[in-house]
Amino acid sequence: MKKYVLAAMAAVALLAGCKNDFDVMADYQDITVVYGLLNQNDTAHYIKINKAYLGEGNAFIMADVADSVNYQANDITARLEEYNNTTLTNTFPLTRTVNEIAKDTGLFASDANILYKTTATLNPQRSYKLVIDNNKTGKTITANTPMIDNLNVTNPQNTQSVNIVGNNTAQFTASFKSAKNALVYSMLIRFFYSDYNTATNDSTVHSLDLTFQNIKSLNTNGGETLLMPVNPDALFQLLAANLDAPGANIERHSNGLRFIFYAGGEDLSTYLDVNGPSNTLQQEKPEYTNINGGLGIFSCRYNKTIQNISLAPQSVDSLLNGRFTNQLGFTK
Repeated sequence: MKKYVLAAMAAVALLAGCKNDFDVMADYQDITVVYGLLNQNDTAHYIKINKAYLGEGNAFIMADVADSVNYQANDITARLEEYNNTTLTNTFPLTRTVNEIAKDTGLFASDANILYKTTATLNPQRSYKLVIDNNKTGKTITANTPMIDNLNVTNPQNTQSVNIVGNNTAQFTASFKSAKNALVYSMLIRFFYSDYNTATNDSTVHSLDLTFQNIKSLNTNGGETLLMPVNPDALFQLLAANLDAPGANIERHSNGLRFIFYAGGEDLSTYLDVNGPSNTLQQEKPEYTNINGGLGIFSCRYNKTIQNISLAPQSVDSLLNGRFTNQLGFTK
């Protein structure tokens, strides 16, 4: 039996597309699969470039054969082109790397994690074109993305004290302005705590992340006020589910919070919509790709961190004495 496998990334492969022009039961053909999200905050930019393939036999066995999913060193040449509107302003070659970043476990070939990299400084005022030349077939694969300029967070601010349990009239709500070229947003709250051993004077620092569901702006123009309400019990429930009471001679202290905001481009938003869980009995979904001549996703993302956030006295009291966390040994 012939089986078709798209070989990009295991659990988070951003495949699928609005083009539907690949016959999955056709004879073998070299189909390029791309996963890439550009973020100007990154010091290095990695793009996953693999092959899709059609073969005889067990697809799970084929997926673990590196030659089936990976291009060899001289098979392709890749670059990023930087544009100011339609004017080419820079070109950044992508270097093939092997195991520079550890590969997630999964179905696909486990002997090497091959990524294509540049350390170029990306300009948020420019757009970028990915160009992949297949040196064996003569085919050129391209994709384009703008960049997300900035994310203006209005609440909280750095070094602010926050009352995450809210007050008698309103719960705490994070707020920010939508960014140009972004459509989908998310946030996490990272809670830091330390365990201090009074017998050895050793201290270990830990953290737990409270994540939030994605929300969307109305468009990609930027400037729209977006809100992320915080459930007053959510952080304390997270701590209760993940922590045990400290052992002997251990003092546990809260070290404050960090708010991390994320923004994603319109193509990434579409991918998430297409590949999210289905709410109907019809499980087959339309394919989505913004890769010209291939499959996958090439888009932009952005992150902004608000740090050194302390808990207000009412929140500290809930941490020490509240019904979810009073057994976890937190002290002032």
